[in-house]
Amino acid sequence: MRIITTLTSMTLMAMVAVATPTITQAASHVAKTTAEKAAMEKMAMEKAAMKKEAMEKEAMEKDAMAKETMKKDAMEKEAMKKETMKKDTMMVSHYVIKSGDSLWNIAKSTYGNGAMWTKIMAANKGLNAGNLTVGKSIDLPK
Repeated sequence: MRIITTLTSMTLMAMVAVATPTITQAASHVAKTTAEKAAMEKMAMEKAAMKKEAMEKEAMEKDAMAKETMKKDAMEKEAMKKETMKKDTMMVSHYVIKSGDSLWNIAKSTYGNGAMWTKIMAANKGLNAGNLTVGKSIDLPK
């Protein structure tokens, strides 16, 4: 019986000796798989972070371009407004009031219609239609 026990013990020891590298290899494989999985997850997270950063940068660039376009449009609009005002200013002639003049008569001789005297009033802020000053220069818009 002792021989059988010794043989059984030796067989078990041999089996353990054979199985130990397999268990160690399996454990090593699991460790590698876990480490690889963790590394892949880390890479995926880094890639997602880089993609997010790139998208944010692109959004900021688009926003800056939109603001620049709006600024340019506003500047062009202001330039057009100034050009229109300049043209409007150039479309004004001057008239020196004489004795006996009235805005009605000036409008009739200038525009062919006395009722256009309101146009003269609008172009000359502070002008008193009932009391015109002889020698005063007024604007006559065209």
